[in-house]
Amino acid sequence: MNAHPEAPDELDQIILRMNVLERRLSALEQVLHIGEAPAAQEAAEEPVAAAAYPATVAATGGQFTGALSVFGAALLGIAGAYVLRAVSGASLLPRGLVAAAAAVYAAGWLYAAMRAKTRRLAATLYAATSILILAPMLWEMSIRFAAMPAAVAAGTLALYAALATVAGFSAGRMATFGVAYTGIALSAVALAIGTHQMAPFGAILLCMIGVCELTRVREHAAAVRGLVALSGDFVVWTLLFIYRLPADARSEYPALGAWVVIAAAFLLLLLQTSSIVLRTLRRVQQITVFQILQAMIAFGLLICAFAWLMPAAGVVAIGVLCLVLAGVCYAAAYGPFRQQEQRRNFRIFAVWACALFPGAVFTLAPVPAASALLAAGGLAAVVLGDRTRLPSVELQGVLYLSIAAVASGMVMYAFHALAGGMPGMPQWQSLVMTVFALAAYAVADELPDESADKQALHLVPATLATVGLAAFAVSALARLLSLLFSPGIFHIALLRTITLCSVSFLLAWGGARLRRLQMVRVAYGALAFAAAKLVFEDLRHGRMEFIAASIFLVALTFLGVPRLTRRRGPGTASIQSS
Repeated sequence: MNAHPEAPDELDQIILRMNVLERRLSALEQVLHIGEAPAAQEAAEEPVAAAAYPATVAATGGQFTGALSVFGAALLGIAGAYVLRAVSGASLLPRGLVAAAAAVYAAGWLYAAMRAKTRRLAATLYAATSILILAPMLWEMSIRFAAMPAAVAAGTLALYAALATVAGFSAGRMATFGVAYTGIALSAVALAIGTHQMAPFGAILLCMIGVCELTRVREHAAAVRGLVALSGDFVVWTLLFIYRLPADARSEYPALGAWVVIAAAFLLLLLQTSSIVLRTLRRVQQITVFQILQAMIAFGLLICAFAWLMPAAGVVAIGVLCLVLAGVCYAAAYGPFRQQEQRRNFRIFAVWACALFPGAVFTLAPVPAASALLAAGGLAAVVLGDRTRLPSVELQGVLYLSIAAVASGMVMYAFHALAGGMPGMPQWQSLVMTVFALAAYAVADELPDESADKQALHLVPATLATVGLAAFAVSALARLLSLLFSPGIFHIALLRTITLCSVSFLLAWGGARLRRLQMVRVAYGALAFAAAKLVFEDLRHGRMEFIAASIFLVALTFLGVPRLTRRRGPGTASIQSS
């Protein structure tokens, strides 16, 4: 019954072998699938790439096509303007009606530019098309054909400017606003010159300056602001230049009162100063270089307006204006601007105040009284600056003293007394100036370890006082000699040498004793001047005995002054080290 007992074992072996083959087959299938995956992926990506390439080309082509469409639309607009020009030239319709149609047509293109605010190219080209339609039409109708009064042209341009201003209050429409305002400003300047009607177009420019400087438009249109401001400056200057002429020399221009022209210059200054106040005080920003120049230009135009159109009352008006502006600048500089970290506003307003105050003084008072008043103001500023530790105030006081010294004639008087022809009696303002300079140096605290800037502030009044006193001494001694005999040039030369050497000795001795470094420096300056005078005056014009006396005195001074400054005493070491 059991003829083949080994059959079950063979069956098991066959089953085992089949399992091994199945596993090997599965492994081969996996390997084949892994190898085919990249090929399948590449085959799947090829249609995607093929689809992406036409999409990129389509996008680029779409942008190019859009730009061409915008250019084409703009050219159509220009073509329409030429059609209106042809109708007007052929007199097919009344020119007034054609002008109205052209104005509406230009406004339509400006409205299209405002609607295209998300497309910058379209907004720019449509706004340019609009102004290129309006500006030539106004020029031809008002100048070439004389079919439109200048007032109507100015009114049309003003309405167009109002529409363009609406675009300026939207940040997305700045391209439209910039192109339109540029065209309006240039058109206003051209029409003002071409029609000889300066006032209405100047008023348009002043209103545009107000929009650009006093509204939020100023934050987005810096370039347009500059062009509009310069256009306003040009028209106001032209207005002043023309109306300063006699009436018969400007017969083709309409009659305007002097107050109208002055009002234009005053409004220009008011707009610029209001813009500066808005920027520096309210928004706490630095004043820009362009605003500085614009304020100075506007101020200069107003000064010219008063001086040219109101010669009598204008002087007082200029003086009052300078005095008021100086007070405002001083209050702003040493008020809020002094506390700001950024120092430009403080410096600019302090410089303006320092320039305006002397201008006000010399405009409102005669020169002798003005020089004395300015010297008194300089003394007060030096004392105030020294007591409050404000070097800028002390610097302004020194500048006022220097200006007063020149204006009073003290500098020229001292030059003639010490080196030129002997002058007569000094004028009272020169004496007052010398006293104020001496007081300014005496009341200031001079310390041994001062900075170079502080030392210079003390050196100027010390030099002015010394020069004035030396000149008065020479003049007084020369008059005393003239009571005894008629002095010759060699007598005057020796007298000057004696005075200069004596001054040098006194200053050296006083500077060492009082620990006043600037007195010592002025002493050496007087010694150097005496040596130069010895060469250029005594040796040329003196007699032998007088020349010998002058040389002897200068030599003694060269020997004695350094010894005096080296004398032991309080503060001597600090003077020598300085």
